[in-house]
Amino acid sequence: MNDKTDKSKAGYVKIHRSMFDNPLFSRHPEFIGPWVWMIAEARFKANGIGRGQLRLSKRELHKKFTYLSVSKCERFLGHCVSHYMVEIEPQSGTKLSLVTICNYEKYQHLETSSEPLGEPQGAKIEPQSEPSYKNVSKNDKKEENTSVPDDVRAAFAKFIAFADHTGLPKPGKLSAKRKQKIKARLNEHGLENWIVALRRAAKSDFIRSARWFTIDWLAANETNITKVLEGNYDNKQKPQEQTADEKFIERVRRENEGQPLPMPANGGSLLQ
Repeated sequence: MNDKTDKSKAGYVKIHRSMFDNPLFSRHPEFIGPWVWMIAEARFKANGIGRGQLRLSKRELHKKFTYLSVSKCERFLGHCVSHYMVEIEPQSGTKLSLVTICNYEKYQHLETSSEPLGEPQGAKIEPQSEPSYKNVSKNDKKEENTSVPDDVRAAFAKFIAFADHTGLPKPGKLSAKRKQKIKARLNEHGLENWIVALRRAAKSDFIRSARWFTIDWLAANETNITKVLEGNYDNKQKPQEQTADEKFIERVRRENEGQPLPMPANGGSLLQ
């Protein structure tokens, strides 16, 4: 017998009371509405996209919540990524991104969950649609079932937030190769220095204008991240020109010591 209630969305979603204790919502209560709406809009059953997923953009979110500007909607989505509440994957050929609600399966299961939905949670990446294994290799299945360490997940989320902030290339899928490379860098430098490297990169004019600065480049080897950490790409400090008072003091010192006075750069008189 066919189940006529098999729809892409259920009639309700579960919201735990302690969601309101989430530090993000304590600082930004205006984000509660968009967050609950995203949970409600996510697919309850896979249909074109995976369970717990929805297609969304900052402008679409602004149309739904006009009291939030487009830039504030962008910041909201960035906060959700950095708090491990969602994963966002840009979609080619469209302005919409694929948004995955982290741990949707755990918190929207038919059985009652005693854990809060709104707390920062480890991301559980759902497939974009229910997979068909007819043409999938054993290696692909193994990769799909590989768990993601918390520090790797956090490092990946931090780079996405960095890419959103700087406009540099944003990674899509956290593949097995990327997991391995990121984990190797974290074993060498730790998550804290990974974040330090991203902060230094965000302040570098050279890096911000370079499309080669990707998560794959940063995680490729120990040399690349070390260069960033050691400030090889930091902005060069321009020598500060002396003020009029400093020039006068320097001139008096040279006169007292019998040293020749410096010639003005513009060829003018020292007495002006």
